Amino acid sequence: MKRLLAATAFSMISLVSTASLAASPPQDDDAARGRGRSHQQVFISPAGEAFRAPFGSPYPVAAWFAQADTNHDGKLDKTEFENDFARFFAALDVGHQGALSQADIDRYEKQIVPEVAARGDGGGSSSRGFGAGEHGRGGFGGGGRGGHGGGGGRHGGHRGGSSEASGDGDHAESYDLSTIGAARYSLIATPEPVTSMDIDMNGEVSQDEFAAAADRRFDELDQKGRGYLTLKDLPETPAERHHGHR
Repeated sequence: MKRLLAATAFSMISLVSTASLAASPPQDDDAARGRGRSHQQVFISPAGEAFRAPFGSPYPVAAWFAQADTNHDGKLDKTEFENDFARFFAALDVGHQGALSQADIDRYEKQIVPEVAARGDGGGSSSRGFGAGEHGRGGFGGGGRGGHGGGGGRHGGHRGGSSEASGDGDHAESYDLSTIGAARYSLIATPEPVTSMDIDMNGEVSQDEFAAAADRRFDELDQKGRGYLTLKDLPETPAERHHGHR
């Protein structure tokens, strides 16, 4: 009798354990990768490319600058800046269609740079619903681009990217986007740097739109109008101000 009761109890425990395992959600590879990335410093380039580095090492804006400055003269001119955009566009355009399709954009947001879909408060809402920055699309309304934040760079006063303005004509409002999506890790406060290039809002980003964004963003960063950028004069990202090491 005791053996029967013990066997019955063991069977019940086994069934409960099996049910618990079955009810447990499988590990999501993207989520696991995201947890690993959360322990790294992140910089998202003006083109939307992510650069990561361990804490304690130089903030990865330096890695991007060194890569884009192809002649290694310490000055990133407009041609080099545009070439950096063209290179990243080619990497995203896996089908060689000359435009980034919705599938390309989904791959970018979910696999390549998942930070763009994160809210500043740690939530998981997609940044597509936020003001996208360059033409005010998304939840903040339509309209033109806004001005910069305070001036300065890496030494002395600095700004954490620009605050984009959006609105419809006479009813423009300024929003601080510096804690939303990619803006936390970017020189320019654009929560989703790729979809914000879709000026005609047809759901795709053409090669021409990508190139046009390069020109706009270079001009926005080149506040002194010198025709080139230097690493020390670039604004700090909000993430770099928080825990970065130059």
